[in-house]
Amino acid sequence: MKKKFLALVALLVAWGGAVMAQQTVSLSLQVTAVTGEDMGGTPFYLERTESGLVYERVLSANGTYTERNIYPGIHRLVIEKDGLKTYDNAALDIQSDTVLKIVMEEPVRTPYNLQASLAHDPKTGTNDASLVWNEETDYFFDNFEDYTSFTLDLSPWTGIDKDQESAAVLMQGGYPNSGLKQYATIVSPDEAYVNVSDGGDPYPLSWWFYAPQLRAYSGKKYMGFIRTASGTTNNDWAITPQIHVGVNNVVRFKAKAADAPTERFKVWISTTGTDESNFMPLTQGNYESVEWSTWSTIEYDLSKYEGQDVYIAIQYITQAGWMLMVDDFFVGPSKLNPSLVKARLPRAIRHRSVSANDDPQSYTVYLDDREVGSVQTNSFFFENLAAGTHTLGVKAIYKVSESSLATTQIEVPEASAYADVKVQVSVNGGSSEGIAVSYLSGSYQVTDTLVSGLSHFASLPKGEYVIGINDDRYQPLDTLINIDRDMTVDLALVERITNPYNLSVDFTYHDDTETTDATFRWNQDLGWSDSFEEYDDFATHFGDWVTYDLDRLQHYMLSVNGQNVTFPGFDDGESPVFIFNPEATTPPCNVDGYLNTLWGKKYVMFFGVQRATSNDWLIAPKQKINEGYVVRFYVHVYGNPGETTGIPETIRVLASETSTDDSSFTELYKCTFEEGGWYEVTVDLPDYVNREIYLAINYVSNDGWMLKVDNFYVGPADDAPAPEVGNATYNVYLNGETKATAITDNFYTFESLPDGTYTAGVKAVYESGESDLVEYLFTIQYSALESVAVPAVKVCARDRAIWIESVSGEQVSATVYNAAGQPVASVAHVEGNTRIPVEAGFYLVRVTTQDGPGTIKVLVR
Repeated sequence: MKKKFLALVALLVAWGGAVMAQQTVSLSLQVTAVTGEDMGGTPFYLERTESGLVYERVLSANGTYTERNIYPGIHRLVIEKDGLKTYDNAALDIQSDTVLKIVMEEPVRTPYNLQASLAHDPKTGTNDASLVWNEETDYFFDNFEDYTSFTLDLSPWTGIDKDQESAAVLMQGGYPNSGLKQYATIVSPDEAYVNVSDGGDPYPLSWWFYAPQLRAYSGKKYMGFIRTASGTTNNDWAITPQIHVGVNNVVRFKAKAADAPTERFKVWISTTGTDESNFMPLTQGNYESVEWSTWSTIEYDLSKYEGQDVYIAIQYITQAGWMLMVDDFFVGPSKLNPSLVKARLPRAIRHRSVSANDDPQSYTVYLDDREVGSVQTNSFFFENLAAGTHTLGVKAIYKVSESSLATTQIEVPEASAYADVKVQVSVNGGSSEGIAVSYLSGSYQVTDTLVSGLSHFASLPKGEYVIGINDDRYQPLDTLINIDRDMTVDLALVERITNPYNLSVDFTYHDDTETTDATFRWNQDLGWSDSFEEYDDFATHFGDWVTYDLDRLQHYMLSVNGQNVTFPGFDDGESPVFIFNPEATTPPCNVDGYLNTLWGKKYVMFFGVQRATSNDWLIAPKQKINEGYVVRFYVHVYGNPGETTGIPETIRVLASETSTDDSSFTELYKCTFEEGGWYEVTVDLPDYVNREIYLAINYVSNDGWMLKVDNFYVGPADDAPAPEVGNATYNVYLNGETKATAITDNFYTFESLPDGTYTAGVKAVYESGESDLVEYLFTIQYSALESVAVPAVKVCARDRAIWIESVSGEQVSATVYNAAGQPVASVAHVEGNTRIPVEAGFYLVRVTTQDGPGTIKVLVR
């Protein structure tokens, strides 16, 4: 009986203990700050570790709060407020009613990473020093430029090819390692090619030009994650080498889809290893996503990993995408941007950042334990330091707290470490005034400017120097000098002699004497171009260009993201030629990458007409054509580069010597573009040398949609920059006879020349010598043979044309026959001085006046 009684007592005690274990207790917080500020309204977080029960509360006035229903156990308490150090106690044991008094401290951090640099002035010999702190210079950055193109070995990166699927082949034509199993590769769009054709034999064109959306964010290469060939979901991991995380570090990189499908991926971090199970997500939510139209900035804060060694992984998880592009991968201080491209991208993803309120109010700076200044920035400049060893220090100052003193040392060399150096430069022609002289010794480099032929440094650090002068007017000069004492160095510059270049001749005809003035020119900046950037948005008439909308038919509409796009003039029901700015439409259509240009923001747009043939004209201002000239421009067909659009676009390139009337033009070139992308169109102009012509682009697509034209150019096929000619005068010759000497202009006019063939020559004369004689052959023909006198009419031949003029103003008609007696041109009414272009040869011109007909023989050379 006694045993049963004792068992019952034990049971009641155990039951009572279990009941007691479920009873709640209270926690009273009394929170103050060393700064004296009121903590009322500050949120706090309390979590019972065993059960995960969370209390999220806000401190009442004066920083107090009492929570009465807390289950006993180990808790974590977190209190955060800008400008104060976070209170985080993960071992708070609450077993009974508890009163907790907390004093929030300031987030005091001793200045770190002190970097001192000596600034020695070689002109004066003074020594200053700069001190910078709280800026980390260590970081991990990979722009993928140094890898073998299309390699599958991305060392020091590693990877996991979890899906074990073969990669799709991106383009016809192939590239190294295409179609193989891989987690990622290094894509180099200027080293992969597709075969294209503009109507002739196929030729290779790099992805760089064929598909501009495949270009890198910076440089020429990037990491590419390619979709599976089967279309199943990718599961590919690219993992960085081990990286040490410093103060206020982030991981930041650029990402973009390569084509229309949105690409998805996740970012992970590991502090232990590179197995998939080691990684924890940095990405918040299911995944990140990027589109093809623009590069996005992906960024995560790594503050919680400060001081740790980590691995970071990108996991590609798209199904039936195309390719994820990743460039400029960076881990380092958030304020540092080592990317080669400094422009801020429009989309940034950033997760948690350090508050600016955590920064100190100021810094106190010390020199050799003596306070010398106070700054609010993270740098200080010490002036005129004496030789010897100096201790530079800095202390962070907060509202009521201050950090420990951080110090570093800097050594200022003695005066004996420097030399007084004079470099005296002579020239054999021209003047040396203002020429730059560079001094290079290892990593040390300084530049000076010649004054009266002298460069002088009173305190140049001793060492072995390369002293160099590189001025376009003189031969380059580099001299190795060991500067171990005070010295004077004598150098001599030799004038660079440049032959005259870009020669041409223009003609002025004199009807009274039937002679010609020939203006001979050289050293010209030949060529004319227009990028269309300076014209008003959506103008249909601009500059000296002429445009025609001869079809005057309804064009197709334009839409972006399901919205119809409008702009001035587009809704008028016709299809004029526009200056198009995709950023200025309503809504802006620059979100569609195929509506942007590679040069600036604007271009000329032709819009196709519905179910008919377009007839739209873009006519350039008249241009003088010299030897070797071409017309060159770029056209773009809407659609994926290299893929047939199903809407072919057709243009003609034409020339006219007489007017901008469309009937006066002669076709030079015609092409139909069936695939999307940019094309360069170049047409040679050998038949128009020494003549002035209008050049036109005629858009003649049948049921087309749109065609862009940009960067129009007329000039030498090789548009190289002009060389520096220096201090030269010129001697001018005609048929070997000197006509002028020591002229400073770059032209000379030979006056009143009769018909004939001439050789013009020019030579550059320098103080130190002469250039080669450069010659230019030209022919003058004002008039030709006349077999019958027709007093009322003047007929002559020049510039590959027959000219007919009614002298008395009476009505004259004319027909031109070739040597075979075939008519080649007819003018019903000669107005003024009429020009009839013809090929070289012998012609008969039959004219009819009020006095009857007459025939004139003309020789056109």
